[in-house]
Amino acid sequence: MTVQKKMSVRRPSRTVPHRGVVSVADQRAEHDMATKTRTIATFSAGPIPDPRSLGLYGQIDPTFPERILAVMERQALHRQQLERYNLEQTHSQNAQILNLEDKKLQIDREILGRGQNFGLLVVLMAFCLTFVLAYGGHDWVAAVVGGSATVSLVAVFVTGKFLESKKSSADNAKMVDMPHAEESATE
Repeated sequence: MTVQKKMSVRRPSRTVPHRGVVSVADQRAEHDMATKTRTIATFSAGPIPDPRSLGLYGQIDPTFPERILAVMERQALHRQQLERYNLEQTHSQNAQILNLEDKKLQIDREILGRGQNFGLLVVLMAFCLTFVLAYGGHDWVAAVVGGSATVSLVAVFVTGKFLESKKSSADNAKMVDMPHAEESATE
């Protein structure tokens, strides 16, 4: 915003040389002259001054308007380069995060697969032991071994389902927050 104030010049009071008295009309005129001001306010939105201001700068030095525009063009180019760089960095970081999450999911699947294989092996061994014990006449011991294997198997499935549902609700909560991060990355 440019504000220009123009004040009128104060005239010396008229006095009568031999008496030193000023008339009322002269005092009023002097008062009016001293208090009148003219204020011109101009507003320019954006980095480039309005054409009138550029013309005034051109009156000072003919190269000023061209130099002002060159500075603004360089500033705009610099800002665009920074925005492009920031956007590329954000996309690169998002890609790295997605790759890490994919690797984590792959490792989790491998661990889960191994755990299921070992669990199957333990259960099969327990049932084989139960069969051998029952065939050998140790009914009570076979019942305890077979029952504990069955109870452990059921407990693992129930606990696994509970942990899976808890994890999926936490993942859903993250997914609700994630679109905000993606929106800021795309803007």
